[in-house]
Amino acid sequence: MSQVVDANLAVALVLPTSYSTGAQVLWERWSAEAQDVFAPDLWAYEVTSALRKAMSITGMPFREAKVHLDTLMRLGVQLVPPTLELDRLALQWAERLGQTVAYDAHYLALAETLGVDFWTADRRLADSAGAEVSWVHRIDEIA
Repeated sequence: MSQVVDANLAVALVLPTSYSTGAQVLWERWSAEAQDVFAPDLWAYEVTSALRKAMSITGMPFREAKVHLDTLMRLGVQLVPPTLELDRLALQWAERLGQTVAYDAHYLALAETLGVDFWTADRRLADSAGAEVSWVHRIDEIA
């Protein structure tokens, strides 16, 4: 079994959020079951940006952000490079959901291509995509 995760799930493993407990429960379950976890390449950019944002907002020192980044990069998330097929499918998902940009749609395209579940903390994304398919889940569904 495999999963696709977006950056907000991973970041919740190292920074406190309202859905950190759910993210931890999921990650521990997947680890115990030896599940593969995938994300599009943009995941690395998004987790780095989230940590930089936390530095800016909270004053988190660089040293702490670096430790968090190292932790996230050691999680074993398998990053999938873009392909024309995935980009086209992401473009289609963005259109289908009425999104102005296609970043989030790349996660959906990857999950659909792999035939696996997709997990996110993005309520709007999960609700709009989840209204169309059963394999999109919100982290806050997990207690």
